[in-house]
Amino acid sequence: MKATVIRQIAILAAIVPAASLLFACSAPEEAATAPSAADPAQTAADESAAIFARNFRAIGTDPYWAAHVTDGRLRYVTPEDQEGVTVDVTQISPADKLDMIELSGTIGDIPFTLSGRIEPCSDGLSDREYPYGVTLQTDDETMTGCARPTDSL
Repeated sequence: MKATVIRQIAILAAIVPAASLLFACSAPEEAATAPSAADPAQTAADESAAIFARNFRAIGTDPYWAAHVTDGRLRYVTPEDQEGVTVDVTQISPADKLDMIELSGTIGDIPFTLSGRIEPCSDGLSDREYPYGVTLQTDDETMTGCARPTDSL
């Protein structure tokens, strides 16, 4: 009888910590993931998510193209020109429209407008998700793509 009691105590000693761990892990998700209203890092992240980055990289896949925008300059890259061409751009979007961007410039003799908006975007070739959708418009062609910021705001 004494051996049975000792075995039951040993089983309880093993079960109680496991049950405690199980209940601790099954806490409601919102309690584990909900940001604190007083968390300044979360507030800053929410605010920056609503602002289109000044420096970003855009890509399109059909046809392939890329644009790297940094400090008022754009480097346009194609498969035929891997080095790309760098040109000055002018921001033509209104200053109060922080969730979008519209840039204009000229590559060679061809004027273009690159516009972007904060919206989920997929490049169509990979599983990668981007925070911005973009459109590159020239006189005779409209190309779409996705973009992501290349630095913090």
